[in-house]
Amino acid sequence: AKVLDEQREATEMLVQAITSDAPQALLNSFDYLMATGYLCGGWQMLRSLVATVGKSDKFSIDKARTARFYLTRLLPRATAHHQICRQALHLSDWHSTVLDDRG
Repeated sequence: AKVLDEQREATEMLVQAITSDAPQALLNSFDYLMATGYLCGGWQMLRSLVATVGKSDKFSIDKARTARFYLTRLLPRATAHHQICRQALHLSDWHSTVLDDRG
């Protein structure tokens, strides 16, 4: 649930930046998309995990292990990307420095 709240916040920040500061939106776009990918992967892995409930065949056991691995080891990376998006708000003047130095 925490990662969903972070995704909502990041989405709102990105939408606001698109309309008010396009370079800021570009700065956040990579990490936003990475977080979105991890979140979608977590959603699919959770679906797989739920589908294995009550099953004891090797495929289901392996699928459950894979899903647990993803949910505990990879999904938390979305939080790191969300944090980068939040920190990037403090770098909103980066583009004027970088773009002005292209000379």
